[in-house]
Amino acid sequence: MTIRMIVQQSLLVLSLVLAAPTWSQDSVQVKALGSHKYSSFKKSKAREAALVNAKETALKKYISSLPMAKQRMLLGSFDEIVSDIDTYVVEISVQQEKRDKDTRQYKVAVMAQINPTAFDIYLANNSEAGIQSS
Repeated sequence: MTIRMIVQQSLLVLSLVLAAPTWSQDSVQVKALGSHKYSSFKKSKAREAALVNAKETALKKYISSLPMAKQRMLLGSFDEIVSDIDTYVVEISVQQEKRDKDTRQYKVAVMAQINPTAFDIYLANNSEAGIQSS
């Protein structure tokens, strides 16, 4: 094999690798609001509870955008999904937060990054075919 052929093959392989489509889906951005009603105000606890609520709201908004069959399966297992919420909501960015003293609520507005691939994996692992193959 000549050096020229090796270079040509290397360039061909490199071009195929670079031109190959990416198979994983990018994250999906979802805006969500979260709130927490408190009895005695402790900012860190109220903020954390409002952020958890915002993540759950973001999940529900994302799931509602999916086809009906996926929605049914995911909403039927929503509590299980929420127990591992950081797998599905991979990042949040707080856009705004506010303490409403009149209603004794702490509110946050977030931009959440949802990982669609994590839902696909969950569905595959919990489908009839996925359960039988394990």
